[in-house]
Amino acid sequence: MSGEAMMIGTGARNGGILLLAGSAAWAVVQGVIDQRREEARARLKARKDRLAAWNQFQQNQQRQVQELAQGRAELAQRLQALQTHEPQALSDRLEVRSQGFVASEAEQAALRTRLDRLDEWLAAVPAALAQGADSPFPHLAQESARLRAAFEAHRPLAEATLASLQATVEQTLQAQLQDAERRRQTQERLLAEAEGLLDAVLGYRDLSPEPQLEAELEAAQHHLARLLQAPHLRLADLDLLRRKFQQLKAAIDAALQQAATREALEQTLQRNLEQLGYRRLEAKAGGEGLWAVPGGEQLRVAVQRNLGLAFQLQHERFEHGDFPLSAGELAHLRRQERRWCDDLKTLNKRLIAEGFQYQLQFEREIPEASIPIVVVEEVDEILAEEERREAEGPKKRSL
Repeated sequence: MSGEAMMIGTGARNGGILLLAGSAAWAVVQGVIDQRREEARARLKARKDRLAAWNQFQQNQQRQVQELAQGRAELAQRLQALQTHEPQALSDRLEVRSQGFVASEAEQAALRTRLDRLDEWLAAVPAALAQGADSPFPHLAQESARLRAAFEAHRPLAEATLASLQATVEQTLQAQLQDAERRRQTQERLLAEAEGLLDAVLGYRDLSPEPQLEAELEAAQHHLARLLQAPHLRLADLDLLRRKFQQLKAAIDAALQQAATREALEQTLQRNLEQLGYRRLEAKAGGEGLWAVPGGEQLRVAVQRNLGLAFQLQHERFEHGDFPLSAGELAHLRRQERRWCDDLKTLNKRLIAEGFQYQLQFEREIPEASIPIVVVEEVDEILAEEERREAEGPKKRSL
């Protein structure tokens, strides 16, 4: 007989129960999870809009991206104009001579033109690049000024030297152009990565069914807020926080799956017990409930943390007292144990049919010396309570 019984899940997944994909139980669990995710998404925007650190970071990043894009476009335009109007190189018109030759007036004019063009290339450098702490352009400008001074002092000056310096300036500007594009792409990626991580952290705060995990997520959110306020945020900083979040996400996904499975299991238990004629008398937090057995006695049902199911029959009395059960009381309890034993097998089959893979792990007849006894109200009070419940009507159960 099954006066005391225990059922356990046959799989380790989904909180200790192996759910059959596509089954009724699986569909209910997925429905619960989908509903909670949708509710979290609905609250996400409001949470993010209230986060001052994010709003300031977003504005700063967008401004930097725009400035980088504008600077790159301006630099590209200047380079194109300089390359379009570049005069024919002196090496195409002059013979190659050793350094120290005496230049003709025409060659002097050509060298001056080359110096002027070099100054134009250097003038094309945006102020932000020219004034940077690690900028190569101050050195290039000094070299250009040195060549200009040598030319004005009529010291020998080779055209190849000027051409080489101009080529260096042009190549450096091209490199800066590419670097500006890389930095623009990095800033855009930084903005996208930060927003994606923030959305994930804020969204999962509403999904976490366990206070400890929610507290860890809140700490991750504060950490992210501090990063967003830092003057120089790097992708590496976000990657470190993302790895921590991924660990929390996996734990929350598992806890959410278990909580949804538990909710679906409790709904299924209630529905099937009611179909078997049982009436719920009491429901407690944590998945414990008390049911009236058809024909008398009560059944205590507990959904354990690992989603195991525990059942225990309790003998009903209508008067207080610790006197032992009479022969009639004991006989009635044993009959109800046999009834519940049959109902338990039916319940197990129904759970399996709906997708919950359970097996009976333990059952026994309640030892006579330890039969739990519960004192119930008088019959007229019970009937009055039933009439009140019926007058209220059935309550809708939500997912």
